Amino acid sequence: MTGGPAQRYLHIAEAMREGLAPQPALRLTMEGLLVLAAAARHPVAPDELTDQAREQLSILHAHGLIGNLGTATPQAAPMTRALTAPNVRLTVEIGTSKGRVTWSAWLGPERAVVAVHADPAEHDLAVFVVPPGWAPVMAVRWLGVGPRPEATPGSVATLPLARLQQRLAGPATPVPAGACAEVRAIWDQALVLWGMKAEPGGFGMLVLDAGRAGFWLDAGHGDAVALASPAHGHPGPAGDVTLRSVPPREVWRQLIRCVVGADAHRRGALPGEPGPG
Repeated sequence: MTGGPAQRYLHIAEAMREGLAPQPALRLTMEGLLVLAAAARHPVAPDELTDQAREQLSILHAHGLIGNLGTATPQAAPMTRALTAPNVRLTVEIGTSKGRVTWSAWLGPERAVVAVHADPAEHDLAVFVVPPGWAPVMAVRWLGVGPRPEATPGSVATLPLARLQQRLAGPATPVPAGACAEVRAIWDQALVLWGMKAEPGGFGMLVLDAGRAGFWLDAGHGDAVALASPAHGHPGPAGDVTLRSVPPREVWRQLIRCVVGADAHRRGALPGEPGPG
């Protein structure tokens, strides 16, 4: 490679962008991913499938992932290895006023399969196949982790979790009586509450994205299932939640810590933890 250090850096950066950029998404359902995983173990017969599964089989066949004999093709091998025996399984759930949206990833030895369910009213997933190390980057980008101009890391706010969930479901929910200045600042923003869980080991984190008021981290509610809004018939956990304001880099650090912890747990390097501190 010719040129000075700056030129070499630009060449490497461009090569990374080209190599890591996700290919256009496949449009599948979770049933489609299950059909693909099944085809890696044994031939899938169309007459043994439901109408919806047969439709997914046709899509997988058209993309060259399942062959005429109903088995996964060599092209699909990195995907099926990730789906059937992932090193790490990542799940992110966001509770919105319209329901849950999810971001999921199966990190295999060669590739990660990322499935994004962004519309609670639809069953379709946007499915990407990327290098395993790129999956957490995609999660951070999808979650919108970035600079927040008015955030003051280090602040602490305590409020009832049920009241916070009511506020997420209905922006008109009044601020709790006697709320501190930090809670009032949070209440004025467009709020998004999301939880991330990494398996094996049950590593997790719960983050409140309070817009210009920054990111607020709680290490005590790592289970993403707890994000369901009571407004949709899924009562959340009772009690107070204590949040601490953290910079974006701390959100990124904690997410990576969960991924690394889950992989280490898989290899028997450390015991499971309910959530990072």
